Amino acid sequence: MIGGEFTHVGSLCTFETMLKAFSLKDRALKKIAEIIHEIDIGDSEYDNPQSCGIAEILTAIQQTAGGDIEALQRGAAIFELLYLSKTY
Repeated sequence: MIGGEFTHVGSLCTFETMLKAFSLKDRALKKIAEIIHEIDIGDSEYDNPQSCGIAEILTAIQQTAGGDIEALQRGAAIFELLYLSKTY
C-alpha cells in the first residue's frame, strides 16, 4: 500500500518484502508468496498454476463481500487454508 510501512521493494511484492524483513523461511509461505507475486505483479516470474484460480476466488470475494472487513476476513481464510494445505 502506498504510504504503508511495507511496500514493493525492487521486484518484490509487499508480501515478499515482509517475509524478507522478518526472515521467514517457511516453504508454505514461499509458495503463497509466489502466488501473491503473480497476482499482484503479473510478471510471470513464477510459473505457478494456482495463481489464476486464487485470483478468480479473490475477485469473487471482492464482488460478493458486504464490505472491506468481510472481504478481508474471507480472503484471509483462503490464504490460511492454502497455508495449512501445503505439505512440502
